[in-house]
Amino acid sequence: MTNGSIVVEYYPAGEKSPFSDPDKTMWTFETHEQFKQWVQGYVCVYCLVDFTSFNSRRPETLHDWLEMGCGCEIGVTDESNLIVWSDTMVLPANFEDELQEHTDIMADAFDRHG
Repeated sequence: MTNGSIVVEYYPAGEKSPFSDPDKTMWTFETHEQFKQWVQGYVCVYCLVDFTSFNSRRPETLHDWLEMGCGCEIGVTDESNLIVWSDTMVLPANFEDELQEHTDIMADAFDRHG
């Protein structure tokens, strides 16, 4: 690791993640902003919906985005403390639609079995 960088290692969990280079398992970022942008594209909307379902709140921070799901498939090394975990993230455009669909499915399942 170079001085002042963030290293991300991917630990496959069995499912194929949607990387542009599926054979790549390590990324190095020189800045917090580069890392944050990568996370913004890496974490899927379904994991963000799951976060909302389990935590009863929307995933707002960088820490929230990596707390479960996709975030559990990577290890982050930040020896220089470049990462600002409380930084605000931007939810994907389809987040509200996916959240509503998830809520509808859960309500229907509860009605049928409940």
